[in-house]
Amino acid sequence: MPRATLLRVGPAIAGAHTLSLYEGDEADVLARAASGAAADASATLVAPFADPFTAATPPAGVTFVPLADARALLASADGLDNTLRDLGLQLYATLAQGDVGARWQAARKAAAKLRLTTGVHLRTWLDVQDEALARLPWEVMRDGIGGGTVALEEWSTLVRLGAGAPPALAESMAALRVLFVVGCHPTDDANIAWLDEQRAFLATVCPRRTTIDFEVFEAHARSQGGLKANLRRAIEAFRPHVLHFVGHGRIDAGDAALELFDSSTGQRVPWTAQEFNTALAPHPPRLVVLNACRTSAQNATADAPIAVLATMADAAVAAGAAAVVAMQHDVAGRAAALFAEALYSALADGAPIDSALVRGRKRIGDDLGFADANWALPVCTLNVPPDEVLPQPQAVGTAVLPDDAMRTYVGRRMERRAVAAAVAGAGQVVRFVAGESEMGKSTMARLVAEWRLLLGHRVVLLDCAQATGGVLDALAFMRHLRGANVDGGPLRPNLYADFALFNDTANAAVANRPREAVPATGIDDGKPLDRAHFAERGWEQLGAAFIEGLRTASATQPLTLVIDHLARNNAGVDVDDFRQHIVPQLLLPLHRGDAPNVSVVICGSDAQFDACGLRALREASRAVAQLGEFLRVDWELLAREFAIRADIPAHKADMLITALAPTISAAWHPSALLAMRQFYRAL
Repeated sequence: MPRATLLRVGPAIAGAHTLSLYEGDEADVLARAASGAAADASATLVAPFADPFTAATPPAGVTFVPLADARALLASADGLDNTLRDLGLQLYATLAQGDVGARWQAARKAAAKLRLTTGVHLRTWLDVQDEALARLPWEVMRDGIGGGTVALEEWSTLVRLGAGAPPALAESMAALRVLFVVGCHPTDDANIAWLDEQRAFLATVCPRRTTIDFEVFEAHARSQGGLKANLRRAIEAFRPHVLHFVGHGRIDAGDAALELFDSSTGQRVPWTAQEFNTALAPHPPRLVVLNACRTSAQNATADAPIAVLATMADAAVAAGAAAVVAMQHDVAGRAAALFAEALYSALADGAPIDSALVRGRKRIGDDLGFADANWALPVCTLNVPPDEVLPQPQAVGTAVLPDDAMRTYVGRRMERRAVAAAVAGAGQVVRFVAGESEMGKSTMARLVAEWRLLLGHRVVLLDCAQATGGVLDALAFMRHLRGANVDGGPLRPNLYADFALFNDTANAAVANRPREAVPATGIDDGKPLDRAHFAERGWEQLGAAFIEGLRTASATQPLTLVIDHLARNNAGVDVDDFRQHIVPQLLLPLHRGDAPNVSVVICGSDAQFDACGLRALREASRAVAQLGEFLRVDWELLAREFAIRADIPAHKADMLITALAPTISAAWHPSALLAMRQFYRAL
C-alpha cells in the first residue's frame, strides 16, 4: 500500500473546527483514524468561512470567493474566468494550516519526487465531519497558482472517507461485472445525453469482453411485470461488481430518490433510498456510480442535486458498497459520457478506483477545459483502500474466439445468461443448445464454457468449423477433440498426454494392425484415415481408447467438452461418420456414465442434430436450451451494441436503426442486425 495522509475536520464547536492529520502507511493510518487514536498533528480552524488571505497579501490576480457560495460555482463556472482556480487556492489554504499543513505539504513534495514512476505514491483521505464543510467542492483544491490541482494528480490522489463499516474484499472473478442502468425516459437524451453515455460505455467495454462482463438495464424497456421488481431481480441475478446509474434524481416531500421511467404506466416513479438499499443489500456491488445529476423541475433548488446524491450514496454505503462515485452538481451529458469512457477503460486496465477517477476527470477537462466545472464534479467516497475496491479480473480464453466471431450477433441479455447458467449447472451428462442460424449459439457456447471453468472444471471449447484440414471424419474429430500437444489457454488445455493409449490405438488402426504390434510410444503419427485398409473393429478400439483418455483427463478434476458448429458452410464434421461412429462409440457411452466425471454440451440446429444422428440422444436428454426470438424492446439496445462491434459510426447506426424499426415486429430475429450491417456496407 502507498503512503497516506488523512485530514480530519471535526464538527463545529463554538465556531471553530479541529483539523487533525494522520500520516504513515495507508493501512495503519486508516486503522488509527478508525480507532480514534491520537492524531500525528492538529490545528484549529477558526471561522473557516472567512477570507483565508486576510492575514497576508493575497496572491496577485486572485479574487476572494466566499466559501459559503462555493457550491454555486459548480453550477456557474463555465470556463470564462478563474473562479475555480481562486476557489481551489482558498480551499487548499484552509487545510494547509500550522503543523498539519507543513506535514501534509512535506508528504506531497516527497511523493512528487516519484511522480515519473508508475503508481499512486501518496493518498490524501478527507474525513470532513461537519455537514456544511463536507459539501464543499474540495476536489478543486490547488497547490499554488503554478502548482497542481490535487484531484488531477494520479501520483498523489484525493479520496473521501466514508462512514460505513469496511466490507470484505470482493471474490476473485473471471471478469469485472458491470450493470449499466438507464432510469430516464428515452426522450430525455437532450437533458442527460444518456445515449451518448451508453454508447461511450459500450465502446469501452465491448472490445474488453474477456475482462469486463456487462449488462444494460433500460427502465423504459423493462417495465412489464413490475419495474422495480425486475430491476431488483436483475441485480440479484447478475450480482454486479459495479452498478452504474444514469438518469434523474428527485426530492419528494424532503426525501431523496432516483427516478425510473415506468413505460407500463407512463409515469416517472421514485426509487427511494430505502428501496435502493434493499435492492443492493443481499449482494452489494463493490462500486456504485451515480450519474443522476438533475432533479425534477418542481422540486429543484440550488443544492438539490447533492442532497439527492448524498442520500443515495449513503444508502449504497449502508448496503455494503465499498465505494461510491457521484456527481457534486448537474453534469453536462457530454462530460458524463467522457467520464464513463475513461473510468471503465482505466478499471479494465487494472487501475485502482482513485487513479481511474483521475483519468475520468482529465478526460472531461481535455475536452471541455479545466476552467469549466464539469471535471471537478465526480467525487469518490471510500470505505476501503482504493486498491481493495475491485479485485483484478482474470481474462478467460482470450485466444479462443477471434473478435470477428463475436460480431455476427450480440445476444448477451439476462434471459440468455440465465439459460447459459442452467446449461452449465450440474445434471445431465450430455446437454444441447439448439437454435437456428445466427441465433447466438456460439456466444452461448462460450458463456457455458466460461461458467463451467469458474465452477472448477477443465474445459475444452471445440469449434469444429475452425478445424484445419476441411471436413472432419470420425478419427479427425477425435484428434481435434483431444487437441495438439500444446497449451491453448484456459478453454483449450493440453490433454495430449492423457490420451497415450488412444494415440497408439490410432496408429495401429490406421495401419490395420493389432495394437500390440505397434510400439507403445504414446505419440500419434497423425496419418489420415484410409478406409480401404481400415478394419471396422478399429472403431470400437478407438472409441474405448478415447473413453479411457477422457477418464484419465478427468481423474482429479471434472472435464467439460463444449462442441460448437458441428457443420457450417461446408466445414465441421462428416455427418455420416459422426452418426455411424462418434455417437455410438463416444456420446452414448458418456451418456450412460462410462466416464462419470465427463460432461458434454453440443450446440447446433435441429437439422444438424438430426443429420448427425443425435435426435434420440437429444430426446433422451432433458437438458436442452432452445434459443428463439427476442422481444422488440431489446431491438434498439442490441442494435446499438452490435453497431459498436461492427464498427458502424453512431450517427449512421441511428439512421439505420430508425429505418429498420418499422419492420421489426413484436418479436424479432437477429438477422435484422445482419441486415443493418449489410445496409451500412452498401452506403
